[in-house]
Amino acid sequence: VLRHGLGVAEMAVSPMPSKVQSVWTLKASAKDTHHKYILVGLANEQCPTIVLSVGEQVEMCTTVKFLTDRKTLCAAELGADMIVQVHAAGLHILKAGKEVAHSLSKVGPGAALGKYIKAAAVEPHQVALILADSSLVYLELNAKGELVPVRVPEVSTQVK
Repeated sequence: VLRHGLGVAEMAVSPMPSKVQSVWTLKASAKDTHHKYILVGLANEQCPTIVLSVGEQVEMCTTVKFLTDRKTLCAAELGADMIVQVHAAGLHILKAGKEVAHSLSKVGPGAALGKYIKAAAVEPHQVALILADSSLVYLELNAKGELVPVRVPEVSTQVK
């Protein structure tokens, strides 16, 4: 019998506290051969994000400072050894499991990003954000490992 794709080997089964809306698997470093974390976005307002660590067992992770009190819009590896967690109120960047301070950690009036984030996409050296007013913000990782805004041409239609 021939089958397309890879076979699935069930490693763990974990009941979730509410409906799962999104899942991201993340490596701690680009050098890692296996993913180390699973971020799960839930339909639960009290606990919208849970973090699982992957090792010999899959278990709740409390040692890494992911934000679990808000809904995660996107999570991905950034650069060689960082993880970015995007939420409506800003970007949360981790390096070696600890928070990295930066100007885009908060959005809203008076912040670097004046509007809340609706959607995001992340590549290893780039972050694209759609803000509440449907504007596009494009960020690149510079040589110092900092996310810096790149000028984006005006878009004549709304981004949804």
